[in-house]
Amino acid sequence: MRSLLSTIKLIVLHVLSLVLGLACVARAQGFSARQFVAAVNGAYAIEVDSALLRRTAAEADVPVPARTLKVYVLPGRGFACGEDRCSGVWVQTTREDYIIVAEQRLEREPWLLRHEYLHHVLQTGDHPWTFQRLNIRTTDS
Repeated sequence: MRSLLSTIKLIVLHVLSLVLGLACVARAQGFSARQFVAAVNGAYAIEVDSALLRRTAAEADVPVPARTLKVYVLPGRGFACGEDRCSGVWVQTTREDYIIVAEQRLEREPWLLRHEYLHHVLQTGDHPWTFQRLNIRTTDS
């Protein structure tokens, strides 16, 4: 189990590094992270469900982060994530808003949005015990 968690952490770190690196390149060329995600991935923005975000933060007993959160949806089922496919990812940028990128089913499967919101309110890409305590899935299965 520990080996699996280490592998997952490495994959997540790799994906986040790739996304952040590409976002930095885009930023250096005058694109915002939003323009980069939308242009490169064909993603579209959706409104943040503020009520669900506040509820998730309250249940985790943490405040909602002050920086703005942007949510983008990618058409199709999942996206490349190392050697696997990911359903969603929360990205903490240094200059711009925090970003969630998730597959299209995000709009019809609330657990996935809640999962990414919990990453946002906890300010981590990891899956600490709070996910289990709140009964929020950490895998598709």
